[in-house]
Amino acid sequence: MATVDDHLYYVLANHAGLSALVSTRISPGLLEENTTLPAVTFHRISTVVQHQMGSDPALFDARYQFDVWGDSDFGQDGFGDIAAVSVQVRDA
Repeated sequence: MATVDDHLYYVLANHAGLSALVSTRISPGLLEENTTLPAVTFHRISTVVQHQMGSDPALFDARYQFDVWGDSDFGQDGFGDIAAVSVQVRDA
Protein backbone atom coordinates (compact mmCIF):
# COMPACT_ATOMS: atom_id res chain seq x y z
CA MET A 1 0.00 0.00 0.00
CA ALA A 2 1.36 3.41 -0.96
CA THR A 3 2.01 5.94 1.78
CA VAL A 4 1.08 9.61 1.75
CA ASP A 5 4.74 10.43 1.10
CA ASP A 6 4.76 8.10 -1.92
CA HIS A 7 1.63 9.73 -3.31
CA LEU A 8 3.01 13.21 -2.68
CA TYR A 9 6.24 12.35 -4.49
CA TYR A 10 4.25 10.91 -7.41
CA VAL A 11 2.13 14.06 -7.77
CA LEU A 12 5.17 16.38 -7.52
CA ALA A 13 7.29 14.35 -9.94
CA ASN A 14 4.47 14.22 -12.50
CA HIS A 15 3.66 17.92 -12.38
CA ALA A 16 4.91 19.30 -15.71
CA GLY A 17 5.89 22.76 -14.47
CA LEU A 18 7.75 21.55 -11.41
CA SER A 19 9.51 18.64 -13.10
CA ALA A 20 10.69 21.03 -15.84
CA LEU A 21 12.49 23.02 -13.13
CA VAL A 22 13.90 20.26 -10.92
CA SER A 23 13.64 17.08 -13.03
CA THR A 24 13.60 14.19 -10.52
CA ARG A 25 15.40 16.06 -7.73
CA ILE A 26 12.42 15.77 -5.38
CA SER A 27 12.88 13.91 -2.13
CA PRO A 28 11.36 13.46 1.29
CA GLY A 29 13.54 14.51 4.20
CA LEU A 30 16.87 16.28 4.04
CA LEU A 31 18.73 17.36 0.93
CA GLU A 32 21.67 15.10 0.15
CA GLU A 33 25.07 16.78 0.16
CA ASN A 34 26.32 17.79 -3.33
CA THR A 35 22.84 17.48 -4.89
CA THR A 36 22.50 19.28 -8.19
CA LEU A 37 20.32 22.35 -7.74
CA PRO A 38 17.51 23.33 -8.06
CA ALA A 39 15.79 20.70 -5.94
CA VAL A 40 12.74 20.27 -3.71
CA THR A 41 12.50 18.48 -0.38
CA PHE A 42 9.42 17.86 1.73
CA HIS A 43 8.59 16.38 5.09
CA ARG A 44 5.64 15.94 7.38
CA ILE A 45 5.68 18.43 10.22
CA SER A 46 2.55 17.31 12.07
CA THR A 47 -0.28 14.81 12.04
CA VAL A 48 -3.62 15.15 13.79
CA VAL A 49 -5.77 12.02 14.04
CA GLN A 50 -9.50 12.58 13.58
CA HIS A 51 -11.18 10.62 16.39
CA GLN A 52 -14.53 8.99 15.74
CA MET A 53 -16.74 7.59 18.46
CA GLY A 54 -16.91 3.81 18.53
CA SER A 55 -14.36 3.12 15.79
CA ASP A 56 -10.68 3.10 15.02
CA PRO A 57 -9.45 6.41 13.63
CA ALA A 58 -9.07 6.14 9.87
CA LEU A 59 -8.76 9.82 9.03
CA PHE A 60 -5.98 12.26 9.78
CA ASP A 61 -4.80 15.72 8.80
CA ALA A 62 -1.13 15.95 7.85
CA ARG A 63 0.84 19.18 7.41
CA TYR A 64 3.89 19.20 5.16
CA GLN A 65 6.74 21.62 4.70
CA PHE A 66 8.25 22.13 1.23
CA ASP A 67 11.79 23.46 0.88
CA VAL A 68 13.02 24.77 -2.45
CA TRP A 69 16.78 24.74 -2.95
CA GLY A 70 18.69 26.72 -5.56
CA ASP A 71 21.99 28.45 -6.12
CA SER A 72 20.53 31.61 -7.68
CA ASP A 73 17.29 33.53 -8.16
CA PHE A 74 16.90 31.85 -11.55
CA GLY A 75 13.18 31.29 -11.61
CA GLN A 76 11.45 31.60 -8.28
CA ASP A 77 8.14 32.26 -9.98
CA GLY A 78 8.10 28.69 -11.26
CA PHE A 79 8.06 27.31 -7.75
CA GLY A 80 4.63 28.81 -7.19
CA ASP A 81 3.48 25.59 -8.86
CA ILE A 82 4.08 23.83 -5.55
CA ALA A 83 1.09 25.64 -4.06
CA ALA A 84 -1.11 24.38 -6.90
CA VAL A 85 0.22 20.85 -6.45
CA SER A 86 -0.56 20.92 -2.73
CA VAL A 87 -4.21 21.55 -3.58
CA GLN A 88 -4.17 18.55 -5.92
CA VAL A 89 -2.75 16.33 -3.17
CA ARG A 90 -5.29 17.59 -0.62
CA ASP A 91 -8.17 16.89 -2.99
CA ALA A 92 -6.87 13.48 -4.11
